Amino acid sequence: MELSALAVLLNSGSGVVLALVFEYFPGLNTWYAKLSKNGKRFIMIILLVVVSAIVMSASCISIYDAVTCDSEGAMLLIQAFIQALIANQAVHSVLPETRGVKNAKLEMPF
Repeated sequence: MELSALAVLLNSGSGVVLALVFEYFPGLNTWYAKLSKNGKRFIMIILLVVVSAIVMSASCISIYDAVTCDSEGAMLLIQAFIQALIANQAVHSVLPETRGVKNAKLEMPF
């Protein structure tokens, strides 16, 4: 079972893009900074599940062929999803915080 390069690119790329958006998009970054660690993880997991579902759906309706529309394709997409989670968390952990994010964290009650 070989992992589709397009599925990996779409999922891992989306993990990186989500990390960048939630760290640097004004307003969104300060809202996100105030969430608990578990809240942040939950949001990223849900968004990456949505991306994976879109990739699978687009493959099944032949918009593009990232994976096959069967159980093997689903397993490949799960592998790509795991890689996206890893990419997302790795990028998020190395990005420098903006001043707004630092200030938002200081305002947190805990």
